[in-house]
Amino acid sequence: MVFLINDATTKITSPRTRVYAALPNPASAHASPPGEIDAAFATLRQRRAGAMLLSLCRADVLRTWVYARAQYNALVTERDRLRDERDAARQAFRELLALVSTRHQARAELTAFRREREIIRAQNAERDFAVPLH
Repeated sequence: MVFLINDATTKITSPRTRVYAALPNPASAHASPPGEIDAAFATLRQRRAGAMLLSLCRADVLRTWVYARAQYNALVTERDRLRDERDAARQAFRELLALVSTRHQARAELTAFRREREIIRAQNAERDFAVPLH
């Protein structure tokens, strides 16, 4: 940081952060009241803090990009894992549907066999005419 001092102002210049502030010099013949100096120093602190924040933001761009890329890769990995899990669940569902369909066909076939058996029993049964129908 470079300090240039003359009788009217003190100029603080930093080439890295490009902060420029003109502060009243209390040692000059035209000294300012203390409140004005405090306000000028507060303004200088705000400017320096803003410039420092800006440089920190610029410095964190790479770190932020790396962090964002890592999060994106994690999301892609999770998406692929969930797709694989979904595909496995769909395959299990298809197998379950096939089993249920087979069970329904077997039940329908069993019902048909029972009906045929009852029809054959009815045909083979002889009616006793001595016994009333009702």
